[in-house]
Amino acid sequence: MLLEHDNGARAMAAEALGELHDERAIEPLVAALRDDDQDVASKAAFGLAALGELGGRRLLDSLQDHDGRVRGWAVTALTAAAVDGTFEGNRAIVPLQPLLHDPDVDVQRAAVQALRLLGDWTSMPTPLRPDAYTAAVYTDHGQFYFCDGQFDGDVADDSDLDWPNRWLSTGPRTFIRVSTTTPSGAVPVAIEVMDGPLENGFDGWEHVEEISLDVPSGRIACRTLFGYKWGEPAELMAPMGTYRVRLYANTTAMGVYGFGYGDYYRFVLWPAPYEAPLVLRSNPEGM
Repeated sequence: MLLEHDNGARAMAAEALGELHDERAIEPLVAALRDDDQDVASKAAFGLAALGELGGRRLLDSLQDHDGRVRGWAVTALTAAAVDGTFEGNRAIVPLQPLLHDPDVDVQRAAVQALRLLGDWTSMPTPLRPDAYTAAVYTDHGQFYFCDGQFDGDVADDSDLDWPNRWLSTGPRTFIRVSTTTPSGAVPVAIEVMDGPLENGFDGWEHVEEISLDVPSGRIACRTLFGYKWGEPAELMAPMGTYRVRLYANTTAMGVYGFGYGDYYRFVLWPAPYEAPLVLRSNPEGM
């Protein structure tokens, strides 16, 4: 079926092969990564991702393929497998790093976002602290919660009329709603707890905004809308108290390949009294 002239038939065949969970499907799916039809190649990539360990080892080899299409879709498939937990993402970090300098700019962009989702934020405007917490957080309906670890998720009666003009909105003082470019899926998040705000400016960031958060439990968490369960919750320990939270946000335009929409979010927190939200930089047209 992968040899059919009809694009739709080849795409359906690639999807069906991925659902077999049979190592005999690996080579036909890898070959389909070269397909000129993006839907066929995409279905082949996610089919390989569904094979987990079976497909993961072959995909690592494909990152060095001479064909940029194979490299690009291999990045996509490896990222999907790592995010879904069917392949250990740490094994892909070192093989992905050379693709940051790939001659195909679409492969570069896919590799940058893949590495961030896997916790490697090497390629970014300003370096993270060595003790920064990184995670892939699930966003749904274009949002997720950044909140105290004991927040119950009940925001039905809370409103923030200014929210459409900002990326962050408040309800209870233990809760922040984060608006995302990705409508549904995994986004890279980095969190740093500091003694005070960063002094290195906003260069390289499209949007920078501050808001306050109470953390009475001593835990900070990223939660999914409506409490949907998806993997392990992103959570870190922090001294109890009130924090100022600065969000740095970017959207990297993704090309043909890649997993998600290319947006990523850096949170910097420091102890400070509770204050009103403040937009420090907003450039919706990009940097």
